[in-house]
Amino acid sequence: MRDLGFYAQVVERTIPYKFIKVDLYNWIDIVGVHPTGQGVLGVQVTSGSNLSARLKKAKDNPALIAWLLCGGKLQAHGWRKLKGRWSADVRDITMEHLT
Repeated sequence: MRDLGFYAQVVERTIPYKFIKVDLYNWIDIVGVHPTGQGVLGVQVTSGSNLSARLKKAKDNPALIAWLLCGGKLQAHGWRKLKGRWSADVRDITMEHLT
């Protein structure tokens, strides 16, 4: 995200002594803003094999619906290593995906 000009911040947190990670609204790992006014982007980062499960987890999440209704954008990034190089399958999440 930073390579694309975003000011990005990890918003996932770890619960002390429990080793449990908690995402913002139970889904967003990174929030980014762009200086050109492209809006706010929330990103779920996962492995390529877990991408469909994360997309399913987003469905019916009222906080994500509110995020989109307020003008925020959502993406899911499914990372995998192909031929020794990392690449991401980037999916834009819209209201049609969540309802």
